[in-house]
Amino acid sequence: MDTNKRVTPVKIDVVRSPETSFQKPTFRNNLPEIGFIRLPEVLRYIPVSKSSWWAGIREGVYPPPVKLSERTSGWRVEDIRALIGNLSQQTEANGRIGAQKEV
Repeated sequence: MDTNKRVTPVKIDVVRSPETSFQKPTFRNNLPEIGFIRLPEVLRYIPVSKSSWWAGIREGVYPPPVKLSERTSGWRVEDIRALIGNLSQQTEANGRIGAQKEV
């Protein structure tokens, strides 16, 4: 290899789409009006781990997914908006964040 040749670096512009953005939205108005969202998007709005999310579904705390295809599940935006509203009310009442199963 010839060490006297200079390599010109190539500049690559990285464009992040909303799906790959690492910023968590702070307002539920960022949710689409209608439709379905996948788990990574849900977890941007509900600050829990995947395992906590699935445990919450089993316990009836979080809404169940809707099968969109054989290997794809999503959540109704309406259900996630309602969950955010419930969590907001609980936070105002309790002074802390946390989903609790209604008895």
